[in-house]
Amino acid sequence: MNEDVISKLYKYAELLKKAPQLKIVLMEKPDSPKFMEKQIFEAQFYLPYIRDGAAVLDIGSGGGFPGIPLAVMKENAKFILVDRKKRHIDFLRTVVEELGIRNVALLQCEAENLPRRLKDIKVDVVCARAVSRIKNILTWANPVLRCDGKVVLGKGKEIEKEIKDASELPFILQEIKNTPFGHIVVYAKYCEK
Repeated sequence: MNEDVISKLYKYAELLKKAPQLKIVLMEKPDSPKFMEKQIFEAQFYLPYIRDGAAVLDIGSGGGFPGIPLAVMKENAKFILVDRKKRHIDFLRTVVEELGIRNVALLQCEAENLPRRLKDIKVDVVCARAVSRIKNILTWANPVLRCDGKVVLGKGKEIEKEIKDASELPFILQEIKNTPFGHIVVYAKYCEK
């Protein structure tokens, strides 16, 4: 990572430290020495699934995870960060402005309403971290994801039941990658040709 990216990520961490009113569940407290590693640099595990020029939807972005770090690290992709809470979107707007991020759009809505709110927009990648069960996320992603698009999920350690519950949806489980934080679970949308 170049110095500008690292500088923006540390500035983002400082903004998070000043925003306790967000009431976001974090893996590590902002004043912890492991905060940057566990909260921000974890986004690097999503990067291999985001190609240049991709349109990426981050469902349940909360304080911006993983969408903000990804947008900073992958400036040549476009990101839509979605959250149902106004206070989260207001905070993300501040982050985007203060960091000068130009590849992010923000959308306040329930995930169930994404097809109506995004209308004819189709994305290449949907990502989510610690938002909901796999089946729910795949259901929300399906109408807005292109054929062969990817869903990249940051999940905890216990995922077997969630994977089984999602097996009837039109997605193919492509990869489960162990990380220090749990798992990255990758699905591809299946479309009949």
